[in-house]
Amino acid sequence: MANEVAQTILEQLGGNKFLTMTGARVLSMKDNTLQVIFPLHNGVNRLDVVYDLDDTYTMLFIKYIAAHMKGMEWISEKVTVIREFGEVFFDSLQDIFTQVTGLDTRL
Repeated sequence: MANEVAQTILEQLGGNKFLTMTGARVLSMKDNTLQVIFPLHNGVNRLDVVYDLDDTYTMLFIKYIAAHMKGMEWISEKVTVIREFGEVFFDSLQDIFTQVTGLDTRL
């Protein structure tokens, strides 16, 4: 069920056109959440879209830095929520994504 919800979210964002236009790739489809990562634009490089019980979505625009080595030091991953939108209707997902990132989701 959760995977179907995440697939529906991806389709509402534009499906394969969204992935192609933004350079995004799917990280995770679970627990009524779709996570995608894309090249850094306007300080964000990850989007989490959560399906809420009131038939709306919560969009979290995140700057994600993976754990990595810096010299001889291990740097932990860093997840910073840059913008959050709640009670988003499905027909606003693409417009909000473009507003925040500057990336077009369609031709």
